[in-house]
Amino acid sequence: MDYALYLLGPPILKSSGVSVDIGRRKALALLSYLVVTEQSHSRDALAALFWPNHGQSKARANLRRSLFDLNQVLGKGLIAAERETVDLKTAQGLWVDIREFRRLVKICAAHGHPAEETCSECVSLLGQAAELYRNDFLFGFNLPDCRDFDEWHFLEAEKLRDELASVLRRLVKGLGKAGRYEGALRFARRLLALDPLGEAAHRELMRLYALSGQQAAALRQYRECIRVLEEEIGKEPDEETTELYQAIRDHRLPVASGTGKKPSDLEQAMDAGREPDRPEEHEIRLVTVLMAGQSSADGSEDIFFEDQADKTGRLNSFCRELFDTYGARMEASFGHDILAVFGAAKAHEDDAERAVRAALDIQKQAQALELSVTVGIDTGAVYVRTKNF
Repeated sequence: MDYALYLLGPPILKSSGVSVDIGRRKALALLSYLVVTEQSHSRDALAALFWPNHGQSKARANLRRSLFDLNQVLGKGLIAAERETVDLKTAQGLWVDIREFRRLVKICAAHGHPAEETCSECVSLLGQAAELYRNDFLFGFNLPDCRDFDEWHFLEAEKLRDELASVLRRLVKGLGKAGRYEGALRFARRLLALDPLGEAAHRELMRLYALSGQQAAALRQYRECIRVLEEEIGKEPDEETTELYQAIRDHRLPVASGTGKKPSDLEQAMDAGREPDRPEEHEIRLVTVLMAGQSSADGSEDIFFEDQADKTGRLNSFCRELFDTYGARMEASFGHDILAVFGAAKAHEDDAERAVRAALDIQKQAQALELSVTVGIDTGAVYVRTKNF
């Protein structure tokens, strides 16, 4: 059976397009770690990484249980669990979005032209890579009792964000050079979302708006740059940014009149993200993420929730209906853990407040079911596709 593992965004395992429940959150974390590191690990090292507050014997027992869970879902043979080591085999039956993202980027490196150049084939491949990047690595997922894992998670997420930024910069340059401004603007907005304080990204948006004949939007972007820099770090724009603004204001930048060549169907699809490109289909939104997880009385995750399967199922059903009521989207369920996002599918002014109310409702329901639940909430800005989200 073929599986697809999505790690760019909330982690999800699918089989034939249907989400698969692995069970324990740490089993999913273990699978993600093996996939991304692409190397063999000793059982002791993995046990210490995921169960640092347990003795060696209990930690190794928990590791065996997680490996058993994974083998039950994926089938034996994908994970090579030897007496002292654990390794993930390079199997055809497991597609991973990060692997595909990096494979597409690597193909571009073999084109023979300088790395700073972007040919038409690069644009196609890098565009596919950018579409794979739904959100940050393991977005909304953490293991509060595993400090070393969370640190690895953070560093890996930063590395992938840097890789995405490089992809987006090349797309913006390649599409802009070809006069395909709508597509370039779409990726430039994503680039700015990665670092709203990056003046280079603000300048690129200003330039692209001006070149595509949208002078008002270009000047508005300059004012937005001033506002963000002032509010966040109390800094004025660089001289280069101000000079670009003056050139746009004085109409000293050329306005596009067409490239003289009609884009191919593939190019038009890339420009529009495979749909007609309308600015309102993509935007930066403030979203709130809620993670609810069951735990044992002592706060550890190592508890046989199979003994409480009925209660857990009832709580999950309650949460699905609750999130629908509050206008949130339940992104994933990791056995006895749930992740939901408020403000992505549809934005509300009080999304953060809705998440807090939902958290209180979940805890009340859990108490009625005699379950121990911990709820975490975080709010941040993300880049979302507003159509067909």
